[in-house]
Amino acid sequence: MKGSVIIKVVIASVLFIMMSCSRTEGSIELINRTSHNLYYAFENENVNILEPGVNGVSKITRDFKIGDGFLIFGKSSKEIKFYAEGETYALYSGDEKIVDYVSTIQKDKTTRAYFDPYYAGVKLINNSGQEIISLYMKNTKGINGPEVFDYNLLSEALSAGDFFFEQLVPSDESNRLVYGFKVIKSDGEEIEYSYDSPDLILEIDEVFVIDLTFPANY
Repeated sequence: MKGSVIIKVVIASVLFIMMSCSRTEGSIELINRTSHNLYYAFENENVNILEPGVNGVSKITRDFKIGDGFLIFGKSSKEIKFYAEGETYALYSGDEKIVDYVSTIQKDKTTRAYFDPYYAGVKLINNSGQEIISLYMKNTKGINGPEVFDYNLLSEALSAGDFFFEQLVPSDESNRLVYGFKVIKSDGEEIEYSYDSPDLILEIDEVFVIDLTFPANY
């Protein structure tokens, strides 16, 4: 009888320790409130795309292990590093674009990061079958560059099958901007999208898409 009691006490103690030694987790939620893609990657991951939602909001939630705890001991928070940039979302420190973020998550809680539109944008999709050498830009007021096509947005050639996007200063009532773009392909062909198009008056959260396909669609 006494031995039976000891066995029960041991089993109860083991169960208590198993319940007390728990893995603690926290969550981070990225919320895209723009009308365009948000590109993100947590540490040691490839870049993912968070597409816009039907009602203008989409989100992704990711759980992270904070640590193993025993009773009240153990970690209660952890820093999470991630990359995030949107076609109409970006933050700047002076002239430097901020794309790397650090957020602190808490045990058993969800930390939320909101991404709202601050810019207009241009997006170049290269399905032309050859490299794009340059994507030149101009606008009527020269806010993002001169009024002639000598500001190249591409820092290197854009490979076939790849895409490029850049945030732009949006046009509004106090700052009316009309953009123009010129694409130069590796065979020397130039394609111009100029001021006569109303699509080039880009307001906040609007993106001008240049989709070059083969055969050409322009």
